[in-house]
Amino acid sequence: VDPKVWFSAERTFLHWSKLAIVFAASSAVITWSFSSVSSHACGLLIGFASLVILLYAMVKQARRVKYFKGGSGEVQVSVDDLADRKGAILLAATLTVVVVGLVLIPAMGI
Repeated sequence: VDPKVWFSAERTFLHWSKLAIVFAASSAVITWSFSSVSSHACGLLIGFASLVILLYAMVKQARRVKYFKGGSGEVQVSVDDLADRKGAILLAATLTVVVVGLVLIPAMGI
């Protein structure tokens, strides 16, 4: 495997991890800065989104590393393992759920 492919996969994982850390930090700030139940619910929603993004990144990276270390003959690999086609949809869906939750939870008066 070409080293630039290995580093590209690593860099992609780090970008996803950085995004998850931003979500987690936002969750912590919202949860502990305000004492209302709605702010805690919003913080937990963002924290859950952070966890989903991080787990997705970890699974993708683990599959890529397994492929790189095992070679193409020993490991069944699909195009989706190397090209991240579902990641953008996951990110858009996660952000949509978070934004809708941030609007609806306080509006419902929870």
